Amino acid sequence: MAHKQFKTDLRWWICISLALFVVPWFLPISPYGANPFAFCVESFGDGSDSLIIISIYVLMLGIPAFVLGWILQCVVVMVKGAKNKEPEPKNPLQPQPARRGEP
Repeated sequence: MAHKQFKTDLRWWICISLALFVVPWFLPISPYGANPFAFCVESFGDGSDSLIIISIYVLMLGIPAFVLGWILQCVVVMVKGAKNKEPEPKNPLQPQPARRGEP
């Protein structure tokens, strides 16, 4: 039995990855309940240190969001593929039974 290959659905991948990336920016991480961007600006002012910390935070969220988004879109594509079952291709070398009305 051959394994079925699924195609990557870029729309699902982008939507899931963006959701996984954007949502943590609004979760409170400090004891004051500030979001990450506000926390960095409050803690470090307008200096270059806040830019470095935000860049690190972007990478910490971006890479896992990218990978988890791909894995979750794989699951979505496989579930959609299971619902839309296509008949297995028949072996052209194997004789097929005659249909009604055919000799």
